[in-house]
Amino acid sequence: MNNSKESNAPAWVVACLRRKLRNALREQDELRARLAVRARQVVELNHEKNQVERVSEFWKKQANEYFEGQIAAHRTIGGLHYLLEQAGVTIPEHLK
Repeated sequence: MNNSKESNAPAWVVACLRRKLRNALREQDELRARLAVRARQVVELNHEKNQVERVSEFWKKQANEYFEGQIAAHRTIGGLHYLLEQAGVTIPEHLK
């Protein structure tokens, strides 16, 4: 049974309000669907960003290890040159 306000309102007002309500509910459903799509995109982009960060960290670590190795090798070579020179050994120019 209709409530008292609806039964006192003209039929065209009730029909207009029902139509507006249907349109508002349809728009709400469309907005929820668009929001769900955007939320999925955010999740996917966040996952992709995390993967890129992991790969970036891996390559940073690899580069650091490589350069640390290069620095250690240069120090070792420099130390050997010093020891050889202290021992009176002449180091050929192409090895300096």
